[in-house]
Amino acid sequence: MMTLQITNKTENPLLSRTEIAAHVTFDSVTPTNDNISDQIAKSLSSKKECVAVKKINTLYGKREADIAAYVYSSPEEKKRIEPRNKKQIEAEAKAKEEAAKKAQEEAKAEEKKE
Repeated sequence: MMTLQITNKTENPLLSRTEIAAHVTFDSVTPTNDNISDQIAKSLSSKKECVAVKKINTLYGKREADIAAYVYSSPEEKKRIEPRNKKQIEAEAKAKEEAAKKAQEEAKAEEKKE
């Protein structure tokens, strides 16, 4: 069980986002970024894809944490503004390589047919 209480909500129209500060209490392990994103999206009637969790600060010895997150107006705005992490960059590079390989194989298959 996890309860989320939004303590501060600031609109930032220049970056098309709402900056959220929240306090969360939980029963077991520290919630993941995905869990926090789900809760914030439900609280603000937004999409999970529009939420970027920036920080989860747990208080030592307590089952509480302070959260900093951004809720963007659309997934496209989030993608445009948020920096990509290493996993995302590697996944995009791998997808490009696979697409190039597939295109080469198709070109070779076309040459053999002719």
